[in-house]
Amino acid sequence: MMIRSKSLAPLDDLNTALRTISEFNRVILAADTKAGLLLTANGFAVTGLVTTTRSSMNIALVVTAIGLAVSLIVCMGYLGATLRPRLGSAGAGNWFCFPTFPSEADVRPTTAVLADQAWWQASALAEIARHKYHRFGVALRWTAISLVVFVAWFTVALLGASR
Repeated sequence: MMIRSKSLAPLDDLNTALRTISEFNRVILAADTKAGLLLTANGFAVTGLVTTTRSSMNIALVVTAIGLAVSLIVCMGYLGATLRPRLGSAGAGNWFCFPTFPSEADVRPTTAVLADQAWWQASALAEIARHKYHRFGVALRWTAISLVVFVAWFTVALLGASR
């Protein structure tokens, strides 16, 4: 990888920062989309679980149903945390951060100041993306656990229904 020894001109620096912000926004959107889809799938599993618990159940089915419910709830908690909005600040008066966008836009900063603010925003977005993907990774592990427990629960339910 080649590293430039010269600094970018302010306008080039700003354009690079804006492209970086755009890419980080795309990464955050992808994490939210994945979490939303997985949350929907877990919702279907919870619906199936609730529906089947309305009939008589043996002890093995009760135990596996409780295990499945717990694993789904933990997984959905992490998915909800993944989707929870983060309004982290990239500095007061930052022109690229809507929670801190200046209320008065009459005086605009220089290109160099805008570039600095854009890089601060890129840094804030990178931190948001890291946290989202960490929580999503934990949710995926709980999804794997839920899948194993679901197979056990489904097997017990089928064996109980065949009697």
